[in-house]
Amino acid sequence: GSVASCQYLTCGANAFCTEEAKAGSARCHCNDGYAGNGFVCRPPTELMGRPLIDVPSGTDHPKIADMHITPISGNRLAIVYRDVAAKHQGYLLIGQAEHNGIKLGAPVAFSNGSQAFGPMVTELQDGSGLAITFRNMNRNGTGFIVGAALDNSSAQVRFSDMKPFAHHQAQNVALVPLPGSLIAVLFAEHTTGAKDSGAMFGSAVMARVHADGARPNVSLAGKHRFVSGPVARISAAMLTPTSFVVAFRHRSSDGASSEHREASCLVAEARSTELAFTRQPLLLEPKQDQIWARSVAAVQPNVFAYTYHSGAEKVTKQAFLQVDPETRQMRLLKQPEVLGRGFTPFVGMVGTLTALKPQQDATQVQLLQQQGPRLLTYFTEGAVPKANMCVMGATGLPSLCKDV
Repeated sequence: GSVASCQYLTCGANAFCTEEAKAGSARCHCNDGYAGNGFVCRPPTELMGRPLIDVPSGTDHPKIADMHITPISGNRLAIVYRDVAAKHQGYLLIGQAEHNGIKLGAPVAFSNGSQAFGPMVTELQDGSGLAITFRNMNRNGTGFIVGAALDNSSAQVRFSDMKPFAHHQAQNVALVPLPGSLIAVLFAEHTTGAKDSGAMFGSAVMARVHADGARPNVSLAGKHRFVSGPVARISAAMLTPTSFVVAFRHRSSDGASSEHREASCLVAEARSTELAFTRQPLLLEPKQDQIWARSVAAVQPNVFAYTYHSGAEKVTKQAFLQVDPETRQMRLLKQPEVLGRGFTPFVGMVGTLTALKPQQDATQVQLLQQQGPRLLTYFTEGAVPKANMCVMGATGLPSLCKDV
């Protein structure tokens, strides 16, 4: 039989009730992310893809590329992407996480008619707005920063003017929010001045994003070089509100070193508008070259995972490292282990631990305390997508890992 109202129906854990007026009945449904009949809801055995944008009938579909997603306060997501069908312009989507899925707003263009390759987005630490970066050409482009203020009452977005921060850009950058409405943009720098023309560096630009006024504004606050020589495949993750780890592929500027530096990482500490980097990078694979895609993610306070694809071996590996909070020196907690075999063009990680505590509500904090942080790692094994979920122990080492 059926009941007419949710008042008389008790759904299971991880489920909710809806009343269907036409049918005159109430039904239980599993929350998004769970599978079952509404009375018993369990994590699904496989991940299901869903459309990012609902396209009305008779309208052109977007062709989405270079997408980046980050969590923001209020149980929301910020999504940026390049729309190939719209002359490669950049768009921002804000999504609200609800029990039955992600409710997405309308896409808003942020690149002022310009092409937007490699867009990245992060929320400012004080939650006052967003910072977006992109380059206006796939190769030899100019890198720009745009500030964004979100009006929660009207769902409108206000953007700053585009602020250039670097030229001759051809790679994605990494973004880290810092105190005082500052962000660090980590990128591969190619110089053209007479003094050191043609020199290459791993660099970080500090920028201040004022997003709480009538119109957002971006101002540059300094530049710091963390390594000399060509760098690529940059990834970064916050460790504390003032420190972060940066992972990158590096080739020595003088070519004198016999060690391969293709799985390098450094720790940085922010002091106002200054950045202090550890002097020497830690090298995960000093005897191995062709280290391609990579990702870093915090898993416990001052502990992070470093996942990367070893092209010569055709394997994807994962290591865990600990940072001394006093000296900022790193040590391996767990040697690199093989997660998957076969080529992968990408590697990504999503962790439930964050240094930005305002992003988490009381329920999320309680779950973290009761169940511990989780780490999702995704890549491909040849042509087969794969994702791995682990529970992170108090020591920063994974347990109860399973494929999802």
